[in-house]
Amino acid sequence: MIFTNDLTWIILLPVIGALAVLATPKSIARWVALVFSAATFVLSMAIFFRLAANGYNFGDLQHLQDSVNTSWIDFTAGTIRFKINYFLGVDGLSLPMVILNA
Repeated sequence: MIFTNDLTWIILLPVIGALAVLATPKSIARWVALVFSAATFVLSMAIFFRLAANGYNFGDLQHLQDSVNTSWIDFTAGTIRFKINYFLGVDGLSLPMVILNA
């Protein structure tokens, strides 16, 4: 399931947080935004420390360590097959970018 992967939650938490900020009163909107931002940062650091604990070579750009790949949209219309996959992955170059964006 795609919702068990940390990378998916790093994408979804800011969206959920933005909707929560819109739904809350102005007096606590900053605190709600802070909570969702902190949760996103904690998840990105969890990925970093999990890879560092496993002895991952952060200079390796060929092998994805933390990834999710699943079929998202798949249907056939006559002779045409339409397929979209949901694929996210972290390698040595993209991990610092994920942390900086969190």
